[in-house]
Amino acid sequence: MRYVCMAAVVLAAAASATVSGETITTYLDSLEAQYEVSDSGLEFILINQSEQGDQWPFMYIGIDREAEACYMEAMTPAVIPGSGPERTEALETLTELNWNYPFTKFSVNPETNEVSATYVFTTEDGIGFNAFAAMIYVLMGTVQDAIDELEAISVQPLTQ
Repeated sequence: MRYVCMAAVVLAAAASATVSGETITTYLDSLEAQYEVSDSGLEFILINQSEQGDQWPFMYIGIDREAEACYMEAMTPAVIPGSGPERTEALETLTELNWNYPFTKFSVNPETNEVSATYVFTTEDGIGFNAFAAMIYVLMGTVQDAIDELEAISVQPLTQ
């Protein structure tokens, strides 16, 4: 009987370890982040604001309950060419960045050619505030650290 009770306690603890939208909301509030939440309550867009009041999204966070995972995607200023040798060179640069930054993976949206930095982690045992905040800082720090390489591979805007 004692083992059955202990098993029930372990299962209850495991069941309560899943991450909810409310958990992420609490963490983002603790970080004093500006953000928007989707209707499902499981997707978040973090918003940056300039001193002049201009706002832009800089990170997406999504919770997948079925996969027990959290997906973080930091936007970068990089947009690679759609074709040609410049695209190949840009993709090679992203491969090198992926090699150099083990916690972050740079990827390209095939529809827009925009480059983002991502990190996915399991939430099956929950996630603590410190680990959550650390990954936000790691993603943003990696983008800042790689900014010269990202800007170098970007499509140059047309000048008039």
